Amino acid sequence: MKRIGLLLILLLPSMLFAQTLKITITGFRNNLGNVWMGFYSNDASFQKEHPLFVKTESKAKSVNGVLVIIYTDLKPGTYGIALMDDENSNAKMDYGWFLPKEGSTQVDIKVRYL
Repeated sequence: MKRIGLLLILLLPSMLFAQTLKITITGFRNNLGNVWMGFYSNDASFQKEHPLFVKTESKAKSVNGVLVIIYTDLKPGTYGIALMDDENSNAKMDYGWFLPKEGSTQVDIKVRYL
């Protein structure tokens, strides 16, 4: 029991303070426009399209097809991230008949706390 109490005391400070999040995105078909990321805390907010917050990054910052984004002062927690590849920087997804006219077909996202 003492071990569990000590473990909680050691983990508690890191759980209370802001975290740094590193997001690595690969697979864009070009470096035009922006990446919009909505951060969600639960499925209900995702279904209603009400993110906790939205972050926007220029794809022009990508190097060799890899965009690395580091956010600091992120509240500790579990988040779902929805990504939109906005190639023409008009802050919305543009559609043809049924399918999006912009964005990559396969994007790889790696997220980790630092």
